[in-house]
Amino acid sequence: MKDLLAESASTIPTICPNRSSATFSADAAGARDMLEAAGLMRDWMFANHKPPRLVSLIAPDNVASAHVASKLGAVWDRTVVQMGAVQDVWLYKPPPEGGVN
Repeated sequence: MKDLLAESASTIPTICPNRSSATFSADAAGARDMLEAAGLMRDWMFANHKPPRLVSLIAPDNVASAHVASKLGAVWDRTVVQMGAVQDVWLYKPPPEGGVN
């Protein structure tokens, strides 16, 4: 799973200014590993950085990634076009005080 997570530059500053980001490569792991890695990243970000929300930016035709986001508790918020790319915005709320998602 070491190649699963890669740093990437922020491309959607109007949605999530000053954000950290990660890109998950679909060919680097199976669906179960993707779900586990994304869940760990979500939990770590909320526990260590306390953001008001996290987002997943997913291509509208990427049903598998939307399914993973949904399983992790994200809800679809809107579709945006920025820098020529159409993306669905999926929002994650922080866990309840003292809990994890």
